[in-house]
Amino acid sequence: MSYKVKRVTLIPLLFLHVQAWEVEPATKDKLTAYKYVEEGQQLAQEAIPLDSNTYQQWNSLEAMLNQLPSVCAISSFYGGNTSLFVRGANSNHNAVFLNKRSFPSGFANDFNFSHFPIFDSDSVLLKTDIQSPIGGTLEITTGPASFNEVGIEGGSFGFHREHVNFSKTTPTSQFHLWLSETQTQNVDPHNAYKGRSFWAHWRRIKDAYTYELLSYGYYEQIELPGPRVSGFPRLADYQDRQTYLISPGLQISAEKRYRLFAHYAFSLDSMDSLASNNLVQNETFNHEAFAAFKWKGQTLATSTSLRALSQCLQQSQPTSFDTTWNSLHAQQSCTWKGDLLQIKANTGAFRHSQFSSDWSCGLRAEVTLGSWTPFASFARSIHYPTPNDFLYSQSHSLKTEKAYRSQMGIKIALNDTLQLSLCGFYNVLFDLIECDPFPPYDTYNVAKANIYGLESSLVLKKEALNAYLNCTYWHAYAKDGLGVYQNGNRLLRRPKYKLTTGAQYAFTRALSAGIDLSFRKDIIDIDPSTYQRISGDDTLTLRIYTTYFITPELLLSAHVENLLNDKYQEIRGYNSLPLQAYVGIKYRF
Repeated sequence: MSYKVKRVTLIPLLFLHVQAWEVEPATKDKLTAYKYVEEGQQLAQEAIPLDSNTYQQWNSLEAMLNQLPSVCAISSFYGGNTSLFVRGANSNHNAVFLNKRSFPSGFANDFNFSHFPIFDSDSVLLKTDIQSPIGGTLEITTGPASFNEVGIEGGSFGFHREHVNFSKTTPTSQFHLWLSETQTQNVDPHNAYKGRSFWAHWRRIKDAYTYELLSYGYYEQIELPGPRVSGFPRLADYQDRQTYLISPGLQISAEKRYRLFAHYAFSLDSMDSLASNNLVQNETFNHEAFAAFKWKGQTLATSTSLRALSQCLQQSQPTSFDTTWNSLHAQQSCTWKGDLLQIKANTGAFRHSQFSSDWSCGLRAEVTLGSWTPFASFARSIHYPTPNDFLYSQSHSLKTEKAYRSQMGIKIALNDTLQLSLCGFYNVLFDLIECDPFPPYDTYNVAKANIYGLESSLVLKKEALNAYLNCTYWHAYAKDGLGVYQNGNRLLRRPKYKLTTGAQYAFTRALSAGIDLSFRKDIIDIDPSTYQRISGDDTLTLRIYTTYFITPELLLSAHVENLLNDKYQEIRGYNSLPLQAYVGIKYRF
């Protein structure tokens, strides 16, 4: 089954932000974002240690998003082609909307970045490491940024603009205010998205200490009449969803050895849905307080964090009920690094008002033997169901999900520029939270699921050339479960084989180009019209990009996505974007 967007609108996007100029080769937008993710979620991952890239791609990030307030669950609600992290991996929500916007990298620190949804972007991410007294960047990018709704009949159009309203920098202080606005409109006048966000950052350097105040907030509204694709159930005749979030934070650091961070976040998610003359109204309130301290010495590094969260789900229609949850999470991590041996240990204690207390732990060790570095790890982690999980659960008796993960592998430096990595892993999950795509779309616990596989990667780094090749095999299946997760059935939307490769070459200091290729094979999905298990689409996507500095101040850029125009559905029933090209010019002053 294939659905095509009827109209694609080419629109200009305008971006203005302030940063110091420096000549650098072209960077991959997505890889840059992934780098920020790895840095920003470092502390959050200590309670849920990542044992392999495979586990990170399909489970750990999904688990972390489900642990966070509902504002992050909304990013997964937007669906398969929205978030860099959950891209088709989260089956707990129906993917119905495609939204694209960039996110300021000022939140890319070790403490709070994981609390905000990250989206794909057509522009470079904003930077805050400004050194010049005054400067700026003006970037204009043109491409098919039509914000198409995936898998829903009809085209859509819209605009997205970003700019810094005010920025001031002195040798000892910086201040930035960034605003963003996004609007889309479907052919159906009642199908629209509106969003406004702001980001403010103040930094003060005094003696050996750096003081920073961070604040982030946004408002979003979605109006849609429900899917109208032939063969799809009409989830609602009308739906209006609004989300508000505000999150101020404080960070103090000293000579990159000490770092103290604290932040508070409040979010409100309200939804009105009308289906078959039945009105459903509910609101979710979230309050979160988070504090962390990190210290780094020559051989020993440690971090401690404390997080308190209060969530309240209120429904007024069709039945009235209130559910309030309170939870407290404490985490401790310690890393020791010697001449040959490096050991990292972490532990976390969790207390939840609706569940008994629980804990997580992890241990990783690696030994450096010349050019060979063997490593092994074991971890136990848990996460509680979210309010949305309970909302879509027919029994309202979900259990806490538990995971045991083990990994063993080796990294080999073949020479100064080439590194090979081989890894095997085996994971066991108990009470895995999944969503049954059969009506009435029940959310429940799979009694047990096993995941095992192999990973290998080859990385080449030279002065002008960077290249990589990653190959992954994994097998994920349910040992016991209900519905589509009966004993022995494979878990949905987990490709058994995946290959990614790419290269980036700097021809000169001014000209750089690159290519990325991704291949996925053997996926199990659900047919949206018959609700039967089917084989998903094998996919092969190709991306090319280039940048050229005409002058140190003027930069030309271009990139082509899905060059092979592979028409596939990463989630069956929701089309991925077709061939699209972007050309841009950037002026720095």
